[in-house]
Amino acid sequence: VRDTRGLVRLAIAGGVMFLVAAAFQQFGIITATVTNSGFLTGLYVVITPLLVWLWHKKPPATTVWIAVVLAFVGTWLLGGGTIGGFSTGDLLVAICAFFWAVHILVTGSAAAHGRPILFNCLQFAVCGLLAFVGALATETVTLSGLIAAWPAIAYVGLLSSALTFTLLTIAMRYTPASEAAILIAMESLFAALAGALLLGDRLTPVGWVGASLMFAATLIVQWAAARKA
Repeated sequence: VRDTRGLVRLAIAGGVMFLVAAAFQQFGIITATVTNSGFLTGLYVVITPLLVWLWHKKPPATTVWIAVVLAFVGTWLLGGGTIGGFSTGDLLVAICAFFWAVHILVTGSAAAHGRPILFNCLQFAVCGLLAFVGALATETVTLSGLIAAWPAIAYVGLLSSALTFTLLTIAMRYTPASEAAILIAMESLFAALAGALLLGDRLTPVGWVGASLMFAATLIVQWAAARKA
C-alpha cells in the first residue's frame, strides 16, 4: 500500500510537471524563434545534473559533465549556432526547460517502483484532466474542433507522449537522470534527421558539427556506463 501511495504521489507530480512544462513551451513558441526554442529547451541537459546534485547531494561523474557540455553546445550548433534577441517567448521556453528537468527526476524516482505503465496511466490522466479544465476555462472547446483535430491529438497523446514516456520510465530503472537527459537530447538530432527525410531539409556545416558533438556526448555516457559495469 505504501509503495502504491508513493507511486501515486509521483504520478501526480509527474502529471503536473508535464503540463506546466508543456504549457510554458507552447506559449513560448508562439513568439520565440525556432532556433531559440530548440536551444533554450535543450537547457534541461544542463539543469538536470544540477538538480540531481542538489537533490541527492552527490555530484555527477566527470564524464557526465563532459557529455553535458558537448550536448549543450551541440544543441546550440544544431539550431544554427546563433541566438537572436531575447523575447518574452524565449523566456517562457527557458522556464519550461527547468520543469522538463524536474519531470526527468520525477520519472527516475518512479522508475524504481517497477510499474511504468501504471505510473504513466496515472501521470497522463492527471495531465489530461488538468489540461482539459484549463482549456474549458480559457478557450472555446467545440466537438467539431475536437473531431477535426483527433488524428493529431491521438498521435501526440498515444505515440509521442504515452508510449515514449512509458519507454523512458522503463529505461530509467537502469539509467541515472543526468545521463538520461543527455540521451533524451538526441531528440534534436532525430528531428533534424526526420526533417531531412520527410521535408527535404539539410543541415548546415555548423549543424553537422553540432550533431557530431551530440552523438559524441551519447557515446561518452555509454562508454562510462560500460566501464562502470
